[in-house]
Amino acid sequence: MSERGAAGMNAFLELTKLISIDKQSSEFDELIGGKGEYKKEFYTKLIGNYLRRWEIVPEWYDQRLAQYYAFLPEDRCTEFVIRSQSPLVMGQGQSSILETHLTLHRIYGVPYIPGTALKGLTAHYCHQYLGEEEAGFRSDGAYYEILFGSTERAALIQYHDAFPTKDTVSQALVLDVMTPHHHKYNDTAASVSAPRDDDSPVPIPFLSVRADFRILLSCESSSKENFAWLELARKLVKNAIEHEGVGGKTNAGYGRFNESIRG
Repeated sequence: MSERGAAGMNAFLELTKLISIDKQSSEFDELIGGKGEYKKEFYTKLIGNYLRRWEIVPEWYDQRLAQYYAFLPEDRCTEFVIRSQSPLVMGQGQSSILETHLTLHRIYGVPYIPGTALKGLTAHYCHQYLGEEEAGFRSDGAYYEILFGSTERAALIQYHDAFPTKDTVSQALVLDVMTPHHHKYNDTAASVSAPRDDDSPVPIPFLSVRADFRILLSCESSSKENFAWLELARKLVKNAIEHEGVGGKTNAGYGRFNESIRG
């Protein structure tokens, strides 16, 4: 497949092209389905385009991922695959041209889990749970510094961006919906003193992700000591993902993965 054809699969470009359009213009209203109306039609169209372009899994995806990981020698890496049990939402707290944001890779145009998110999740899990039994795993401990670094020292372990597997990337984008109730009560400008049972719910469509992801960690060298830390980091990442979930809205059941297997 040509580079031009690959670029056509980039959902990130399809979403961010809206940035160049004036929100008050008729062109913007027409593109997203009308001012003040739901964005379901726009998201449905985007997902449809994404699916059609992935009907034949392109070889370039494998090639690009191979290039991405090529600089990491196998003797100082470990990897496994996490299997999706519920939709994932990543990056909703960021600003967006629409109501909600979704983290998409700028080059490959696919949803992914940033390595910084995996590192932060695992660091929190390490401090919260292992730190109760061993002080070295707390945020100010020596073991924690080795695994995650500090302001004075880089971490021994590198946490790389996690990309969807080839078998699940083609259908990774999913149309989802959240339905806030009592929007007048939640609107500080509305000056409503209490929620009312006769409020109308306001459905807000948004994009979520349903895919399996390849998790890859590496260390500075292939020494026996370093690899022991790498194996510990792998177990921590796996446990953190399975117990805490990944991304946003985990309390509502999003971002749940399990059945981790070796890559």
